[in-house]
Amino acid sequence: MKQGRLNGASKVFTFTLVQNLKSAGIRFTTILFCLIVLASMPVMHLINNRGESESASIEKVYIKDDTGLGLSDFSAMSQKAKYSKVKFVQATNTPSLGENDLLLTISKKDASFILHYTVSKKSPMREDGFESYISEFKTAFEQVRVKQASVTKDQLNMINMPVTSDVVELKEDGTLPSEVNGLSNAQYYLYLGLVIACIMIVSISAETVASSIINEKGNKLVENLMISVDTNALVVGKVAGALMVVVIQVALMAACAVGSSVINMIIFNMDSLEV
Repeated sequence: MKQGRLNGASKVFTFTLVQNLKSAGIRFTTILFCLIVLASMPVMHLINNRGESESASIEKVYIKDDTGLGLSDFSAMSQKAKYSKVKFVQATNTPSLGENDLLLTISKKDASFILHYTVSKKSPMREDGFESYISEFKTAFEQVRVKQASVTKDQLNMINMPVTSDVVELKEDGTLPSEVNGLSNAQYYLYLGLVIACIMIVSISAETVASSIINEKGNKLVENLMISVDTNALVVGKVAGALMVVVIQVALMAACAVGSSVINMIIFNMDSLEV
């Protein structure tokens, strides 16, 4: 009986799939999203490189320590090639900044340190240009703290090591239960990606089914289909067809994401492809 109710579902599925794939709106949306995904990684790489090129123009860095703890010696950064030509100056007052100068003010609030960066209005650097080297100044500041506190790096790591707690129940025989490993980062992001893909498929397919029904009801196509096809078969076929369209869209976007990664590697990282 159930099989008879689903007779014709395959025809409805094929019809819905073909009609949706022929839709100019679906084609345009799919192509637009694929182009955005395809260009995403190269564009992000260009933005990041822009920040790095701007940060390389620094000639002098003023270090102003407002904590009174003697944390202004950043001369060790000159050993890096990127900062070999940069002059580090310890300042007690706010200096007059040149076009390629940077003022790093170190302050303390409550139980944390604050690193504040200041540049001249004439400076070509902007806020997004600090991202490329802000982590390097933070690392250098950590080294200055270690040196000032007269402790080794291993001792500091031991002090900052996080403490976790775990509660387990013994088995009935008094033995410890076997250790259950949690999800790795790769597994976590894989499951997260699958959940996001499922949400996208459900949301987009629902919209596709709704718009398809409205269009077909307007041109009396639903009434004509219901004459020869059972209602259950009609619904199953249309939902399956809409889901297949969304699956094709998601697959194309995933392929474009892989292509974007390859294009980014070819354009900006030629050395990694050399054999």
